[in-house]
Amino acid sequence: GLARLAADRPFGRAPRRLLSWPAPFCLAIPTALILWIGHEKNGLDPIMDMRNSFVPNPIRWLHHAVFFVAGTWLYDARADLGRLMRCAPALLCTAVVAFGIRATLLRSDLNVHLNGFAGVALVGSAALFGWLAVFGTIGLALRLVPRPTRAVRYLADSSYWIYLIHFPIVGLAQICLYGIDLAPTVKFVVALGI
Repeated sequence: GLARLAADRPFGRAPRRLLSWPAPFCLAIPTALILWIGHEKNGLDPIMDMRNSFVPNPIRWLHHAVFFVAGTWLYDARADLGRLMRCAPALLCTAVVAFGIRATLLRSDLNVHLNGFAGVALVGSAALFGWLAVFGTIGLALRLVPRPTRAVRYLADSSYWIYLIHFPIVGLAQICLYGIDLAPTVKFVVALGI
């Protein structure tokens, strides 16, 4: 009994507070801390650090692990996800503000490594944007599509496969477009369309 319950719910039961408007702000605290550690170690946070290796980056892994654990909690509480519909517009509007702060500070950080309050604001806005966008998008999706349709269920079931397969397709599209004399914006739109 108890061992089976633990195997079914490896990270415990989702706290009811996870489905309220303060949850993204609370989850942003450990996420910002992880981003700060990555920012101080690499000069970039795990979101912006595009260096890939066959050896896992522990900071990037930890960053993804926080979202994974929260995702398992949200899945466990899927029957109550409708509670996010009320606060979805406010969460998404706040996400846009966080994105604007991040974009502004990121330009400065790429020129001169930001420390102090500006560095904290950089990683804090990134963490806030991520969580606000996740919770706001879930709430908005539930508001716009209250009952799953076959098409939405198909897309949801295939989303991970689409995520995995898009890497080689986008890479090949970029390689094919490399020698063609087009503006970078046009190449971007073509690769995105493909």
